Amino acid sequence: MLKRRYRLKSPALFKRTLSATRLCANSSFVAYGLLQESTETRFGFIVSTKVHKRATRRNKIKRWFREIIRKDILSVTPKLSYRAVVIIARQGMLDAQYSDVRTRLIECLAGNKTGER
Repeated sequence: MLKRRYRLKSPALFKRTLSATRLCANSSFVAYGLLQESTETRFGFIVSTKVHKRATRRNKIKRWFREIIRKDILSVTPKLSYRAVVIIARQGMLDAQYSDVRTRLIECLAGNKTGER
């Protein structure tokens, strides 16, 4: 579970982040980032019913994202250059392996714009 200070809760900040720069896009997810000076980066996740009808599957996808952020990104670099990051899951998440999603997300937030559109 992400600590409360790393969670993006404000609907206004969600909207502002989604209208900001697209960091990367691939078959599994799209990530948007709001570049502003901030002490801590906040993360938000969107997994719609278009990805899967069952809430258990959607929640599993969100748990994967939270775990990758907590374990692999915030533990290495607690301060990113983004004020907020929103990650939107795509249909490809259902077939993706955890290790592939982890690698793509780390590359995306590190600034390597790899991945297909």
